[in-house]
Amino acid sequence: MASFDEPKPISYVKALVERGDKAYASMEPQLATKFYQESLRHLLPLLPTPSSSQYASSTLHHCYTQIGECLIQLNNPSAALESFTAALEINETAEVHLLRGQLLKDEEALESFKKGVQILEKEGRKKLLCQAYSNIAELWMTDLCMSPLAESSCESSVAAALSNDEGVHPDGFQALSSLRLSQRRGEDAANAILKAYGMMEEGVKAGANTVGLGSKDIRETASPMEDGSQALELTSLELSSIDSLPGFEFRTQTSKLLLECSSVENLPPPIVTALGDAAVAVLGSLLCENDEVVETFFLLGCAFARLEEGDEAMNYLNRAKEMLEKVKKGIEEELNSLDGFDTEGLAEQAESIEDQMDMISDKITEISEGMEVS
Repeated sequence: MASFDEPKPISYVKALVERGDKAYASMEPQLATKFYQESLRHLLPLLPTPSSSQYASSTLHHCYTQIGECLIQLNNPSAALESFTAALEINETAEVHLLRGQLLKDEEALESFKKGVQILEKEGRKKLLCQAYSNIAELWMTDLCMSPLAESSCESSVAAALSNDEGVHPDGFQALSSLRLSQRRGEDAANAILKAYGMMEEGVKAGANTVGLGSKDIRETASPMEDGSQALELTSLELSSIDSLPGFEFRTQTSKLLLECSSVENLPPPIVTALGDAAVAVLGSLLCENDEVVETFFLLGCAFARLEEGDEAMNYLNRAKEMLEKVKKGIEEELNSLDGFDTEGLAEQAESIEDQMDMISDKITEISEGMEVS
């Protein structure tokens, strides 16, 4: 009988990788990591074999890359960085350079992004170029903001992102909005984030419609489903538009920029309303995807408050507070069961949740007082 460390046939390794891919697609990063790591154990012995070395090399790269992505989801960035570095030692791909850049800081991050851009420029991949230049612009606004070159470098990075947006990729306009806000050019920022929203509006509204948040008309005739079921059935075209949306974190940032821009002084009221409605729709698309994120409910409360829809604002803020209270109760029960042993991390979590609950309570009070005045 073969021992565990003896070379396995390629078909065996392929099956492991496929199971890892399936677990990853099902948002089970811990399980996916186990399959990918086991695949790695059986791939190295295949490398000396001419007929299988090409498959082994490309699959090693795939496994290291996927492990890195799983480790990011599991909140282990240092191990993810090691995995991405291992992938680059096998084959330098633009995607892995960009992933690695997101985990690094300062000049190291910039260098990794630039390496990714060099590859993408040669390959002419505009969508990823738009994203990469937007990431570089964000880096100049954050880690490298104290550099005397920060503003000019950020402007040129945003311009490069916009030149690659093909009229459909919102990353460049979202980066432009952030930049204009930092320059206190509020109206320009508002126009930019509305353009970014316009590029994903179809998919956003399709997703938001399923929870009754796609437009004011739908909001008035439908309400979010407590059990996550759809308020409206979707066509195949609408499903396709949802699948093509930017990721969850990107859209969360979109909603924050829409709300921040809606607070800019002296904006025409129709623009403020457009920003608020867009924020609700974006957050609705997030709620459709995952209805267990407290921040989404809090931001929805803020968006409805901005639209002066006090009852809806209170509804979402109270829901966010209830979710936090449930988490807090679970932490307190765990703290009691540990009886003082190794509780520092949990105590910090409980304190953080208390702070979030206080912030929500303050917002609820502010809205309540505004409703009484009106």
